[in-house]
Amino acid sequence: MKNKIKNIKTKAVKGIIILFALLIIIPSCDDRFEEMNKNPNAITEIPDDFLFASLVRNTVKGGMGRYQEDYGAQYAHQAISNTWNKSIDQYNDFHAQGDVTEGMFREIYQSSSKYVNDIIAINSEGENVNEVRIAMAKILAVVNYAKLTDYFGDVPYFEGGMGKNEIYLPKYDPQQEIYADMVEQLKVQMDILMVADPANAYPGQDPMYYNDLDKWVRFANSFRLRLAMRARFVDPGTYEPIIIDCLGQPLIEEINQSAGIEHQDSENSELYNPWFNKTLDYQAGTYQFNVSEKFVDWLKLTSDPRLEPLVKPNPVGEFVGMPNGIVDEQIGNFTRSQISVPGDLMLEPDQPLYIMCASEIWLLRAEAALYGIGTGGDAAALYQKGVEKGMERWGIDATDYLANSSEGTLTGTDEEKFEQIATQMWVSFVPNYQEAWSNIRRTGYPVIAQRTGSLLSKGVTNGYLPKRLKYPYTVEKTLNGVNMQEAIDRMGGDEIFTPVWWDVRD
Repeated sequence: MKNKIKNIKTKAVKGIIILFALLIIIPSCDDRFEEMNKNPNAITEIPDDFLFASLVRNTVKGGMGRYQEDYGAQYAHQAISNTWNKSIDQYNDFHAQGDVTEGMFREIYQSSSKYVNDIIAINSEGENVNEVRIAMAKILAVVNYAKLTDYFGDVPYFEGGMGKNEIYLPKYDPQQEIYADMVEQLKVQMDILMVADPANAYPGQDPMYYNDLDKWVRFANSFRLRLAMRARFVDPGTYEPIIIDCLGQPLIEEINQSAGIEHQDSENSELYNPWFNKTLDYQAGTYQFNVSEKFVDWLKLTSDPRLEPLVKPNPVGEFVGMPNGIVDEQIGNFTRSQISVPGDLMLEPDQPLYIMCASEIWLLRAEAALYGIGTGGDAAALYQKGVEKGMERWGIDATDYLANSSEGTLTGTDEEKFEQIATQMWVSFVPNYQEAWSNIRRTGYPVIAQRTGSLLSKGVTNGYLPKRLKYPYTVEKTLNGVNMQEAIDRMGGDEIFTPVWWDVRD
């Protein structure tokens, strides 16, 4: 009996020892199992090189589709939708057919702004501090916010895209304050890049300038010039000195310095020109478009050689545009057998896409010279250089046009010369239609007359060209309605005829 009890005790002690050993061993086994199950080739964090490449592409292609085609092209009177989106061209309050502006906010704040903030965070910590990469990201942040504020007016800027900082209901900032910060940010970042080592930038992951920092400096300064020229009418005391400063720094001068991305004739939609459509040769991007009568007639009237690359003749070989704003009852009178569509060259799959071209900068310099801002040279010579670069972008020699066209030289009063400069910018922006519309709002040229008569829709603007987009209501108003309403009250309303801060030429 004693031996039996002794055996039981011995077994119990051994069991406790084994259990204790297991308690020690199991955690180390778990650690080993975890180590064994880790993929040594797996990426646990996204390198900011890839974030930057995505940011560049989003910045250049952002706004394609609904915002470039539906709003920009139609408000610029350069193209007209052949689908239900013609309601925009009729100056209607498009919110009646759904909240179509929500996507722009998502595109900026959930994609581009997020990439910028992630790049800044990655390059601001410990041994990874890299002010060169931060500078390049901040330049692109300005480009994206400029697009957003020029569409809507006051938008979340200083607190925009700061969800990681637990700012979920960002305040809307006045456009005046946004512009002031944007031109300052561009100055700070270009100064950093002027003395930067390209090895600290994005070698191999820069689809816009292939890590050429001189071109990045030119782009930042040129974009700063665009913003300053846009604001010069509303606040000349602030922005004319900035214009003078920009004119004294490197600017985009050649086509190969223009800001954009190249494309390939590829089966991959990420690699080909977004205006190209593989199924319908007359279809630009997602929607079917006709070319505007105003645009076609101006090119024909001035014998502009850009007519053929930008406009495709109708089936009988004629260049015929469609009038903007016609009422539904009249649309059936304009069929594809009669009306021109975007030109083949613009739609080629390997056609580059630009957000800023050399032609715009030369023409802005001509405008500054015309009004005596700075010592930037002769307005007439700068104007012709802008026309030359606008045609070179499409592979056209401008010599004959400059010598023989009514628009080849600056003539008339200063206001008439200004109209010539602004109208040339209007043409040279294609297919960056948003900027064409913004420049019409800024300058008043080309003149988009008030619509009258029964054949044209007056929409909700009494026939006047819309001045902005309405704020998104589906999500933004529901979640951030208090801050949105403050902006609406400050701006004087949330209508498509409510002008943004810099729109004062009326």
